[in-house]
Amino acid sequence: MHLDEMLHGQYTAVVDGSALPCFSDCKRCVDSFYLTAAAQNNRNYLGNRIRFESDSFFIEEIGFDAQTSGGLLFSVSKEHASEVQRLLHCYKVAEIIEKTDVSIIVR
Repeated sequence: MHLDEMLHGQYTAVVDGSALPCFSDCKRCVDSFYLTAAAQNNRNYLGNRIRFESDSFFIEEIGFDAQTSGGLLFSVSKEHASEVQRLLHCYKVAEIIEKTDVSIIVR
């Protein structure tokens, strides 16, 4: 996942799973087990560097899917986040914290 690479093993990202944008039919597709090979590849790649604190299968699947784990992710400083969101109409999906036992925590 792109997020893991951006952290350089030095930080942990706390992702708000409910803030991940997705297509309107995405939930129906996940519930019907229309899953992607790319999501499984991402799951295998991250292994024990990610921890899901939610028991939502849907959040886990869209978190691993290439549509939400690719190059559309960027970071900005906390003090500029609101302005960037306003100007670019984008989503805040995570916050960066000091390194923990994993690279990514999804809540």
